[in-house]
Amino acid sequence: MSLRLSRRDLLKIGGLGLATSLLGQRADAAALFGRMFAVPPRDTTYFTPNDKFYVVNYSDSPFSLSRDVRIDQWRLSISGAVKLPMALSYGDILQRPAIDRAVTLECIDNLPGGDSMGNAMWRGLSLKALLEEVGADKEMARDVVFRAADGYDDSIPFERAMEGDVLLAYMMNGVTLPKMHGFPLRAVVPGLYGIKNVKWITQLEVYEGDYKGYWQRKGWTDDGTIKLTSRIDSPGHYQILRGKEHLFKGIALRATAVPLYVGDLVLQLGPAQGRQLPGHRPRHRRQRAPPDRGNCAPEPRRSQRPPYDRDRRGPPLRSPQGSSSLRKSFPRGACHGRPS
Repeated sequence: MSLRLSRRDLLKIGGLGLATSLLGQRADAAALFGRMFAVPPRDTTYFTPNDKFYVVNYSDSPFSLSRDVRIDQWRLSISGAVKLPMALSYGDILQRPAIDRAVTLECIDNLPGGDSMGNAMWRGLSLKALLEEVGADKEMARDVVFRAADGYDDSIPFERAMEGDVLLAYMMNGVTLPKMHGFPLRAVVPGLYGIKNVKWITQLEVYEGDYKGYWQRKGWTDDGTIKLTSRIDSPGHYQILRGKEHLFKGIALRATAVPLYVGDLVLQLGPAQGRQLPGHRPRHRRQRAPPDRGNCAPEPRRSQRPPYDRDRRGPPLRSPQGSSSLRKSFPRGACHGRPS
């Protein structure tokens, strides 16, 4: 029996062989790449332990954390457009009514899938109650300025400060606020990036104009609204999945003041292509957030762009170089108030 092949047939066979060889090489390269850069799964917890909470301070800070704060000499001064300026000692702070609130903080330069975010149970004073006590001028006030012992400063809109959920925190996850996280007092502003959550606060000022903080004076944006964030913690990056059923764990943070969501997802995958098997639906198991403890009520649902976004009526936010990416526009280590 003779087999006759045309030139076209030979070209087809040669092309098929070459394609098979290339695909095999790509698969081997992908497997090698995965082995080289595989990252083990991360623990997914609702509350981040204090010693694992991210810490970022602004680069020009002369403040030395090795120096102990003289708590007997420390004072929080409240000034500006108020009727009754005052100075509170640490003892005065502790004697006032406290609020416990679960709040997630994230650095503005957190990379996709990054660790620069965390959730904690904070205890502190209501900023709104304090401003009402000193008689803040609601007609003239535009910003509330936080000034810190390390020289850092930033502000939030007065109307945001008066929403009732902003804390001046002195405890974190049930213990005294750690030094790296702002002892004795720090701002906790739900829904705003770490640059607005100033640590080591020594002064509050009710400001009548549009205050320019440390980063704004360098030309960066004054908007700090947290964008929608999610992260897969398990399986780890570049890990090879074997079998039909896999458990995915991760977290998500909405662009509002709602605390971190932690959950897991079980997927049944096809044996070859990694697709869902016909007739099988993913089983989604949720881990519900524990309720806030203490005397704080559940957070109301908010729109995607909170009313305290001062730039909501302006053009898209851009860096001085013209980039519209908020995170890419900030230099690494830009955050001051990242949770510790």
